[in-house]
Amino acid sequence: MRELLFLALKNLQRQKSRSLLTILGISIGIATIVALSALSQGAMASMERALQSNDFDFIVAKKGSADLILSYLKPKQVAKIKKTPGVDAIAEVLYWMAPVEKNPYFLLQGINRRGMKLALGEPSRGRWPQKDDEIMLGKLAAENLSLEVGDMLKIKEKNYRIVGIFATGVAFQDNGAVVLLKTAQQAQDLTETVNLVGVKVASGFSVNEVAEKIEQDLEGEVVAIVNLEDFESIDQGLKITQGFSWAISFLAVIIGAIGVMNTMIMSVWERVREIGILRALGWSRKEVILMILAEALWLGIAATITGSLLGLGATELLMQVPMISAFLQPLFNLSIFIQAAVVAGGVTLLGSLYPALKAAGFSPLEALRYE
Repeated sequence: MRELLFLALKNLQRQKSRSLLTILGISIGIATIVALSALSQGAMASMERALQSNDFDFIVAKKGSADLILSYLKPKQVAKIKKTPGVDAIAEVLYWMAPVEKNPYFLLQGINRRGMKLALGEPSRGRWPQKDDEIMLGKLAAENLSLEVGDMLKIKEKNYRIVGIFATGVAFQDNGAVVLLKTAQQAQDLTETVNLVGVKVASGFSVNEVAEKIEQDLEGEVVAIVNLEDFESIDQGLKITQGFSWAISFLAVIIGAIGVMNTMIMSVWERVREIGILRALGWSRKEVILMILAEALWLGIAATITGSLLGLGATELLMQVPMISAFLQPLFNLSIFIQAAVVAGGVTLLGSLYPALKAAGFSPLEALRYE
């Protein structure tokens, strides 16, 4: 078997340009899979950490919203949630995007004064905002903007005094800031509107029962998000990213298989006499098939390594864009690279199967006569 693998590698080296182009074609698909999967898993991990980093037991959002930032709850709905038996405390949150220096989508959270600790925990330094012109920065935002407690930050022609720094460990939160809820509402002309309500359940009550009670009382107007699986039902962005990843995987298999098939069939036709000699020397059809499949295996291994490195590099480049790095942090784990290897393996297997069977079908006599 070792000799067969060595021979397959030597065969590929005969046409280096063709082999390299085939590897590059597969690698581009693999790189895209690695990058999108890392961003998708990173987003999922961030959402999971966001659900765990606060003191909520669950959050309530508008049912049918494509994203939390597009969820809008009215005062009557918020009041019903607050009065539900078992609800100990709530945090009302409204997201606000505003340009800050090089980042056109700087994320601010408007939170009611009593809900700030519930939503983001204790400040690392300073205190929570108490006035309309006060702001608290996330740790990463403070570092990126080189600002400290006591400094001023200008947002949309208005100056805010930084009164504290907070750190949750969640990238999109720590890259943003917090203001009073009314400040965010006035800035967006969304009086008494919030995106979500974080709910803390009183001792002795069941979290799931309180969540179901809120959904029932509001007659299907809201959805209670108790865990990450519930979150996926409202955040379409994660589904779209995951869908893109699988769609590109499928396209990579099809396009890559065609490329491999083209490379291998040309290689087979160029070596008809050579294959005939091998058959005449006693090689079986199985050994011929294994040789062609081994050549494709080398292509797949090279494409997996190259594509993975390209994916890592592409993701790193994306992270240099402030508006992307502010919201997403990629997460690379073994499953991503296993997926890449499986795709590359599927590509090479599909692409090399026909050429391998074609080569095995040559009779020694016909092959030796071929010119």
